[in-house]
Amino acid sequence: MVNVHDVKEKLSIDECVDFIIEMIQSGVINISTNRNCGFDLWLPYLVKWYCNNNGITLSQSPATQYRELKFLYPQFLDALWLLTNKGILRPNETSIVSSYQSVNSNTLNHGYSLTSMGKKWFENKDDILFITTSKFSKIFGEFKELFGNAFYQRSLEAINTYEQNFYTASCVMTGSASEAILLAIASKKTKTEKLNRAIEIYSNTGKLKEIRDCTLGRTDKNIQDMYEALSFYIKKFRDNAAHGEETIISESEAYLSILNLYKLSSLIKDNWDNIIR
Repeated sequence: MVNVHDVKEKLSIDECVDFIIEMIQSGVINISTNRNCGFDLWLPYLVKWYCNNNGITLSQSPATQYRELKFLYPQFLDALWLLTNKGILRPNETSIVSSYQSVNSNTLNHGYSLTSMGKKWFENKDDILFITTSKFSKIFGEFKELFGNAFYQRSLEAINTYEQNFYTASCVMTGSASEAILLAIASKKTKTEKLNRAIEIYSNTGKLKEIRDCTLGRTDKNIQDMYEALSFYIKKFRDNAAHGEETIISESEAYLSILNLYKLSSLIKDNWDNIIR
């Protein structure tokens, strides 16, 4: 038998975000109990759904059950706030309710509604993109020791700016993180005159071609082909974002850039010994 005390320490904000998105996608937010409160999502019902869906036992006593649900409020409130910062949700009612006085302050503090942007965001249920800092910081943290602090810093900044809807900045940071991978490889390769010259060219001009040739030029062709395929959109979106011309970087492009950075990092890590030999 699982109770809320067992779950509290293990429940992550990312899991709460995923559950909220799942609930919205499934249409469960449209049930009358929420609408009677004037919200799309009301915290007590949301947490209760989570417990029911995950086999968490709740007391039959309303007063005791309310206290049990409150144990999980902090993680869900943080998740709701992340979705609010994303512009998908907002605190308060869907509209001004006819009997405003019937909605007490405690109820108001627990209610969230979809924004106009949020409704559009969910129109295509096959294209739900959401990245949280905590989730991807752990993922990219796996590469920190191999690729160094420069990579980790820029990958986190790519995620942070994506999460705050700054997609142009996110693509610039993703591109910088991919450059840090090549520099990490260069630092481990046996120094030759050609490699030293390539590093000097990069330091003076920012051009990576020579470093790329020196670091990956002798690896298996399959690795080179996969590297080129994964880095293509990273470079394309980074160049579009970093140059002075007007450009529009969409959420899906920033998401693809971060996703390809993860795949690129995994490719290099899995073939590290082959690459630096």
